[in-house]
Amino acid sequence: MKKSNTPTIETDRFILRKFSDNDLQDMYEIYHDEEVNKYLPWFPFQSIEETKEYLYNNIYKEYEQEIAYRYAIEEKASHKVIGYIGVSGINKEKGSAELGYGLIKSRWGKGIATEAGKALLERLKQNGF
Repeated sequence: MKKSNTPTIETDRFILRKFSDNDLQDMYEIYHDEEVNKYLPWFPFQSIEETKEYLYNNIYKEYEQEIAYRYAIEEKASHKVIGYIGVSGINKEKGSAELGYGLIKSRWGKGIATEAGKALLERLKQNGF
């Protein structure tokens, strides 16, 4: 398995990239929505500060690892982060992981998870998953 940490991936409509401090407002819009996060293991965030803590304590920590795939989904047309996609539970021996994503509700039903998911899965295959 190739050692790689969230390399940028481009699709027709999106750029899958690492999160940055500039994404806090967009992240808050996604992570504070109860419906978007209904089946996820965290409670909807209640503030920008709580979102920032999550970014620093969780996401940025993953970016320090040898292997991680934790993406912001940036819409090319608006340069807005409209969601996230990534893998967790990476098993290096088996070359496997679990795929997860979340999208702001206004973008549901537009094939975004499919487009981003296909691009990420192709990268994972190239890297030995």
